[in-house]
Amino acid sequence: MRRSLSRENLIRNLKTLMGVIPLTILVWVVAEQHEVVTSNAYLRIGVQSTDPAHRAVTLLSPADGTVQVTLEGSQAGIDHLRTLLRQTLVADPLEIDIGSSLPPGPHQPLAALDQIATNRLFSNEGVTVTACAPETLLVRVDALQDRLATVSAPADTPGLITAVFHPATVTMRGPVNLLNEMSQHGPLTAFADLSSEAALKIPGQHNRQPVSLIVPDDITLIPSTVTADLTVGQADQTISVSPVPVKVLAPKWLTDNYKFDYKEVLTEPVLLTGPPQAIAQIDPHAPNLVAVVELDNTDAGKQESKPIWFETSGLPEGVHLKTESPLPTIQISVDPR
Repeated sequence: MRRSLSRENLIRNLKTLMGVIPLTILVWVVAEQHEVVTSNAYLRIGVQSTDPAHRAVTLLSPADGTVQVTLEGSQAGIDHLRTLLRQTLVADPLEIDIGSSLPPGPHQPLAALDQIATNRLFSNEGVTVTACAPETLLVRVDALQDRLATVSAPADTPGLITAVFHPATVTMRGPVNLLNEMSQHGPLTAFADLSSEAALKIPGQHNRQPVSLIVPDDITLIPSTVTADLTVGQADQTISVSPVPVKVLAPKWLTDNYKFDYKEVLTEPVLLTGPPQAIAQIDPHAPNLVAVVELDNTDAGKQESKPIWFETSGLPEGVHLKTESPLPTIQISVDPR
């Protein structure tokens, strides 16, 4: 009888344990998941103005926008948050709104913790940001201004005779300091991007051609596209000429007391461009073009590479050096006679 009771007790106890042990493990796992832990992670931030029509903000430091944050929360919340933060490193950064309370200035400091910790990305996961490295962010805040800019075609557009744009002016929005600097070089101009305009390859009149505008850095153009009435002639042609004679200009004292050792012709080809009828007048092997190197008395006894410029007065009207062609240099020795 006792053996029977002992066996029954043992079985009953085992059944109780089989129900209690999984529950205990579950409670332990849940408790571990909710235990408060501390961990570090990286995220990438960006800054944006809450009033983009009147203020622009640029993140200066950290330059790449990467910030290390110290996180405090459950392990489950931190693990899930890490996955979200990895997305900020490879895709869209965590944007920080910069309000009007921060005045314009080239180097405005912001406490990183104040800007990052309040983001809902963290509170939604039950995680708190307790520290940031770097501790301070630097941003540039620019007051924006709108000014009118005249739409124009770039100079020396091949084949272009005239261009009339609609509208003739656009709004140029940018930092006040930048607009003032641009205005020092003349009236504000928005240049049309005609680099790939197919109509320029066909002589004649081409009206209402849609054209994009070239947008300078830190500038917004409103609108950014216009239409153009283009009058196109024959496109300029390019010719390679060589050799080109070299002439030395030097003070009399230098020429009387020193001799010059240099190559008297440029063997590297020089590119000229202009209207086809003018290009046809040029002999590519004997162009009326002279390379000029200038010396002064401080060059006495020296051997160095000197930049040159070109006398183009002998070229047909409308022909000029191709702007993409780099100006060459010449090696010259100035030795005592």
